[in-house]
Amino acid sequence: MKKRNSELIATFLSALLFAASWSMSAFAQTTERTLTLDTKSYSMAPGNIYDFKAVVAGPGLSQSDVKVSDSRNGSVVKLSSMGNGKYRITALKEGTTYVVAEINGTHASIQVNVKKGVKQGGVAGRSVAVIPADASYASGMYKVGTDIPAGEYVLVQTDSLSAYFQVSSSSDGKFESIISNDNFNGRSIVTVSDGQYLNVTRAKIYSIDKAPALDKSSGYLTDGMYRVGIDIPAGEYKIFPTDSISGYYELASNSSHQFASIIGNGTVSNEQYLTIENGQYLKLSRAKIALK
Repeated sequence: MKKRNSELIATFLSALLFAASWSMSAFAQTTERTLTLDTKSYSMAPGNIYDFKAVVAGPGLSQSDVKVSDSRNGSVVKLSSMGNGKYRITALKEGTTYVVAEINGTHASIQVNVKKGVKQGGVAGRSVAVIPADASYASGMYKVGTDIPAGEYVLVQTDSLSAYFQVSSSSDGKFESIISNDNFNGRSIVTVSDGQYLNVTRAKIYSIDKAPALDKSSGYLTDGMYRVGIDIPAGEYKIFPTDSISGYYELASNSSHQFASIIGNGTVSNEQYLTIENGQYLKLSRAKIALK
Protein backbone atom coordinates (compact mmCIF):
# COMPACT_ATOMS: atom_id res chain seq x y z
CA MET A 1 0.00 0.00 0.00
CA LYS A 2 1.13 3.55 -0.64
CA LYS A 3 0.83 6.71 1.40
CA ARG A 4 -2.35 8.60 0.65
CA ASN A 5 -1.92 11.70 -1.50
CA SER A 6 -2.56 14.20 1.31
CA GLU A 7 0.29 12.76 3.37
CA LEU A 8 2.70 12.90 0.42
CA ILE A 9 1.68 16.46 -0.47
CA ALA A 10 2.25 17.63 3.13
CA THR A 11 5.72 16.10 3.14
CA PHE A 12 6.58 17.65 -0.23
CA LEU A 13 5.45 21.13 0.83
CA SER A 14 7.37 20.84 4.10
CA ALA A 15 10.51 20.00 2.16
CA LEU A 16 10.15 23.09 -0.03
CA LEU A 17 9.57 25.38 2.96
CA PHE A 18 12.45 24.13 5.06
CA ALA A 19 15.03 23.48 2.34
CA ALA A 20 15.24 27.22 1.69
CA SER A 21 16.25 27.84 5.30
CA TRP A 22 19.12 25.34 5.32
CA SER A 23 21.74 27.78 4.15
CA MET A 24 20.92 29.97 7.15
CA SER A 25 21.49 27.17 9.67
CA ALA A 26 24.74 26.97 11.66
CA PHE A 27 26.14 23.89 13.32
CA ALA A 28 29.15 23.16 15.48
CA GLN A 29 32.28 21.69 13.91
CA THR A 30 33.46 19.92 17.05
CA THR A 31 31.99 17.43 19.46
CA GLU A 32 33.75 19.10 22.43
CA ARG A 33 31.32 20.82 24.78
CA THR A 34 32.51 23.45 27.25
CA LEU A 35 31.32 26.08 29.72
CA THR A 36 33.80 28.96 30.03
CA LEU A 37 33.97 31.93 32.41
CA ASP A 38 36.32 34.91 31.95
CA THR A 39 38.47 34.27 35.01
CA LYS A 40 38.98 31.90 37.95
CA SER A 41 39.20 34.51 40.71
CA TYR A 42 38.43 38.22 40.98
CA SER A 43 39.09 40.83 43.69
CA MET A 44 37.07 44.02 44.09
CA ALA A 45 36.05 46.62 46.67
CA PRO A 46 32.46 47.26 47.82
CA GLY A 47 30.64 49.32 45.19
CA ASN A 48 32.80 48.07 42.31
CA ILE A 49 31.32 46.24 39.33
CA TYR A 50 32.73 43.51 37.11
CA ASP A 51 31.24 42.24 33.86
CA PHE A 52 31.95 38.69 32.74
CA LYS A 53 30.71 36.14 30.22
CA ALA A 54 29.52 32.58 30.77
CA VAL A 55 29.80 31.01 27.32
CA VAL A 56 28.85 27.49 26.20
CA ALA A 57 30.24 25.86 23.07
CA GLY A 58 29.52 22.55 21.38
CA PRO A 59 26.63 20.68 19.76
CA GLY A 60 23.27 20.47 21.48
CA LEU A 61 23.89 23.40 23.86
CA SER A 62 21.92 26.62 24.17
CA GLN A 63 23.19 29.78 25.86
CA SER A 64 19.72 30.34 27.29
CA ASP A 65 20.05 27.14 29.38
CA VAL A 66 22.96 28.54 31.45
CA LYS A 67 22.01 29.43 35.03
CA VAL A 68 24.22 31.78 37.08
CA SER A 69 23.94 32.13 40.87
CA ASP A 70 25.82 33.41 43.92
CA SER A 71 26.81 30.81 46.53
CA ARG A 72 26.20 33.35 49.30
CA ASN A 73 22.69 34.16 48.03
CA GLY A 74 23.35 37.83 47.31
CA SER A 75 24.79 38.77 50.69
CA VAL A 76 28.23 39.65 49.24
CA VAL A 77 27.51 40.50 45.61
CA LYS A 78 24.54 41.24 43.39
CA LEU A 79 24.23 39.48 40.02
CA SER A 80 22.53 40.94 36.96
CA SER A 81 22.01 39.37 33.53
CA MET A 82 22.89 41.64 30.61
CA GLY A 83 21.91 39.20 27.87
CA ASN A 84 23.90 37.16 25.34
CA GLY A 85 25.76 35.29 28.08
CA LYS A 86 27.00 38.48 29.77
CA TYR A 87 26.56 39.11 33.50
CA ARG A 88 27.41 41.91 35.93
CA ILE A 89 28.76 41.46 39.47
CA THR A 90 28.17 44.36 41.85
CA ALA A 91 30.12 44.11 45.12
CA LEU A 92 27.89 44.82 48.14
CA LYS A 93 30.03 44.20 51.21
CA GLU A 94 33.26 42.56 52.32
CA GLY A 95 33.44 38.79 52.10
CA THR A 96 34.20 35.89 49.79
CA THR A 97 31.72 34.14 47.55
CA TYR A 98 31.58 32.02 44.43
CA VAL A 99 29.64 33.01 41.34
CA VAL A 100 28.58 29.71 39.80
CA ALA A 101 27.46 29.04 36.22
CA GLU A 102 25.65 25.73 35.56
CA ILE A 103 24.31 23.88 32.53
CA ASN A 104 23.17 20.26 32.34
CA GLY A 105 24.64 19.55 35.79
CA THR A 106 28.11 20.90 34.89
CA HIS A 107 29.48 23.84 36.89
CA ALA A 108 32.19 26.49 36.44
CA SER A 109 32.82 29.19 39.03
CA ILE A 110 34.61 32.44 39.83
CA GLN A 111 35.84 33.06 43.37
CA VAL A 112 34.97 36.67 44.20
CA ASN A 113 36.87 38.42 47.02
CA VAL A 114 35.37 41.70 48.22
CA LYS A 115 37.57 43.82 50.46
CA LYS A 116 37.95 47.56 51.09
CA GLY A 117 40.97 49.15 49.44
CA VAL A 118 41.80 46.09 47.31
CA LYS A 119 43.09 46.60 43.79
CA GLN A 120 40.40 45.40 41.39
CA GLY A 121 41.42 42.62 39.02
CA GLY A 122 41.37 38.91 38.25
CA VAL A 123 43.90 36.13 38.04
CA ALA A 124 45.23 35.01 34.67
CA GLY A 125 43.36 32.24 32.92
CA ARG A 126 39.74 31.25 32.59
CA SER A 127 37.42 28.91 34.45
CA VAL A 128 36.60 26.14 31.99
CA ALA A 129 34.41 23.08 32.61
CA VAL A 130 34.04 20.24 30.11
CA ILE A 131 30.43 19.18 29.70
CA PRO A 132 30.11 15.38 29.46
CA ALA A 133 28.55 13.84 26.37
CA ASP A 134 24.80 14.27 26.71
CA ALA A 135 22.05 11.94 25.62
CA SER A 136 20.15 14.83 24.08
CA TYR A 137 20.64 17.65 21.58
CA ALA A 138 18.64 20.81 21.02
CA SER A 139 16.82 21.65 17.79
CA GLY A 140 19.27 22.52 15.06
CA MET A 141 21.30 21.16 12.18
CA TYR A 142 23.97 18.52 12.81
CA LYS A 143 26.55 16.81 10.63
CA VAL A 144 26.44 13.10 11.41
CA GLY A 145 29.85 11.74 12.39
CA THR A 146 31.08 15.25 13.30
CA ASP A 147 28.47 16.82 15.56
CA ILE A 148 26.54 13.69 16.52
CA PRO A 149 27.31 9.97 16.16
CA ALA A 150 25.61 7.88 13.51
CA GLY A 151 22.73 5.82 14.84
CA GLU A 152 19.06 5.89 15.76
CA TYR A 153 17.48 8.85 17.55
CA VAL A 154 14.15 9.69 19.13
CA LEU A 155 12.84 13.19 18.39
CA VAL A 156 10.45 14.62 21.01
CA GLN A 157 8.22 17.58 20.17
CA THR A 158 8.89 20.68 22.31
CA ASP A 159 6.36 23.16 20.91
CA SER A 160 2.61 23.40 20.40
CA LEU A 161 3.30 23.59 16.65
CA SER A 162 4.21 20.41 14.80
CA ALA A 163 7.86 19.42 14.89
CA TYR A 164 9.89 18.79 11.73
CA PHE A 165 13.01 16.87 10.74
CA GLN A 166 14.98 16.54 7.56
CA VAL A 167 17.83 14.21 6.63
CA SER A 168 20.05 15.27 3.74
CA SER A 169 23.06 14.00 1.85
CA SER A 170 24.72 17.44 1.80
CA SER A 171 24.42 20.97 3.15
CA ASP A 172 23.83 22.60 -0.26
CA GLY A 173 20.19 23.34 0.61
CA LYS A 174 18.92 21.81 -2.63
CA PHE A 175 15.70 19.82 -2.84
CA GLU A 176 17.44 16.87 -4.50
CA SER A 177 19.73 16.49 -1.45
CA ILE A 178 16.81 15.60 0.82
CA ILE A 179 16.83 11.93 1.78
CA SER A 180 13.80 11.99 4.06
CA ASN A 181 11.69 14.46 6.03
CA ASP A 182 8.47 14.63 8.01
CA ASN A 183 6.21 16.85 10.08
CA PHE A 184 5.17 15.12 13.29
CA ASN A 185 3.47 15.52 16.63
CA GLY A 186 4.52 13.76 19.82
CA ARG A 187 7.65 11.86 18.82
CA SER A 188 9.42 10.40 15.84
CA ILE A 189 12.34 8.02 15.36
CA VAL A 190 15.03 8.43 12.71
CA THR A 191 18.23 6.62 11.75
CA VAL A 192 21.13 8.65 10.34
CA SER A 193 24.51 7.67 8.88
CA ASP A 194 27.96 9.26 8.77
CA GLY A 195 28.16 12.13 6.31
CA GLN A 196 24.46 12.90 6.39
CA TYR A 197 22.93 16.07 7.86
CA LEU A 198 20.07 16.02 10.38
CA ASN A 199 18.02 19.21 10.71
CA VAL A 200 15.39 19.29 13.49
CA THR A 201 12.90 22.04 14.34
CA ARG A 202 10.74 22.29 17.47
CA ALA A 203 11.97 18.98 18.92
CA LYS A 204 14.70 17.64 21.19
CA ILE A 205 16.95 14.87 19.93
CA TYR A 206 17.71 11.84 22.13
CA SER A 207 19.94 8.86 21.48
CA ILE A 208 17.61 5.87 21.22
CA ASP A 209 18.71 4.27 24.50
CA LYS A 210 18.34 7.53 26.48
CA ALA A 211 14.93 8.67 25.27
CA PRO A 212 12.33 9.69 27.88
CA ALA A 213 10.02 6.92 29.03
CA LEU A 214 6.64 6.77 27.34
CA ASP A 215 3.64 7.94 29.34
CA LYS A 216 1.13 5.09 29.10
CA SER A 217 -1.02 6.18 32.04
CA SER A 218 -3.99 7.08 29.80
CA GLY A 219 -4.17 3.55 28.41
CA TYR A 220 -3.46 4.82 24.89
CA LEU A 221 -0.55 5.75 22.65
CA THR A 222 -1.35 8.78 20.50
CA ASP A 223 0.46 10.70 17.75
CA GLY A 224 4.03 9.54 17.38
CA MET A 225 6.29 6.74 16.17
CA TYR A 226 6.88 3.57 18.19
CA ARG A 227 9.02 0.43 18.00
CA VAL A 228 6.95 -2.75 18.11
CA GLY A 229 8.38 -5.19 20.63
CA ILE A 230 10.08 -2.39 22.60
CA ASP A 231 7.72 0.58 22.99
CA ILE A 232 4.60 -1.49 22.45
CA PRO A 233 4.17 -5.31 22.40
CA ALA A 234 3.31 -7.10 19.17
CA GLY A 235 -0.33 -8.14 18.82
CA GLU A 236 -3.76 -7.04 17.70
CA TYR A 237 -5.00 -3.64 18.87
CA LYS A 238 -7.96 -1.34 18.51
CA ILE A 239 -7.11 1.94 16.79
CA PHE A 240 -9.26 5.09 16.82
CA PRO A 241 -9.25 8.45 15.00
CA THR A 242 -8.63 11.57 17.11
CA ASP A 243 -9.54 14.00 14.32
CA SER A 244 -12.99 14.81 12.96
CA ILE A 245 -11.81 14.12 9.40
CA SER A 246 -9.72 10.96 9.79
CA GLY A 247 -6.52 9.59 11.28
CA TYR A 248 -3.57 7.86 9.67
CA TYR A 249 -1.33 4.93 10.55
CA GLU A 250 1.82 3.63 8.94
CA LEU A 251 3.89 0.48 9.47
CA ALA A 252 7.56 0.49 8.45
CA SER A 253 10.41 -2.00 8.53
CA ASN A 254 12.90 0.57 9.88
CA SER A 255 13.24 4.23 10.87
CA SER A 256 14.89 5.48 7.68
CA HIS A 257 11.63 7.13 6.57
CA GLN A 258 12.31 5.89 3.05
CA PHE A 259 9.32 5.07 0.86
CA ALA A 260 10.63 1.53 0.37
CA SER A 261 10.51 0.88 4.13
CA ILE A 262 6.70 1.29 4.30
CA ILE A 263 5.05 -2.09 4.93
CA GLY A 264 1.49 -0.83 5.10
CA ASN A 265 -0.59 2.25 5.87
CA GLY A 266 -4.14 3.47 5.90
CA THR A 267 -6.70 5.97 7.08
CA VAL A 268 -8.49 5.63 10.41
CA SER A 269 -12.01 6.99 10.05
CA ASN A 270 -13.62 4.86 12.77
CA GLU A 271 -12.76 2.25 15.38
CA GLN A 272 -10.89 -0.64 13.76
CA TYR A 273 -8.36 -3.40 14.44
CA LEU A 274 -4.65 -3.40 13.59
CA THR A 275 -2.13 -6.21 14.02
CA ILE A 276 1.52 -5.22 14.51
CA GLU A 277 4.61 -7.43 14.60
CA ASN A 278 7.97 -7.35 16.40
CA GLY A 279 10.58 -5.30 14.59
CA GLN A 280 8.06 -3.03 12.90
CA TYR A 281 7.72 0.71 13.46
CA LEU A 282 4.23 2.11 14.02
CA LYS A 283 3.50 5.73 13.15
CA LEU A 284 0.26 7.37 14.31
CA SER A 285 -1.07 10.70 13.09
CA ARG A 286 -4.42 12.01 14.34
CA ALA A 287 -5.03 8.56 15.79
CA LYS A 288 -4.57 6.59 19.00
CA ILE A 289 -4.15 2.93 19.83
CA ALA A 290 -5.63 1.30 22.93
CA LEU A 291 -3.03 -0.50 25.05
CA LYS A 292 -3.85 -3.94 26.36
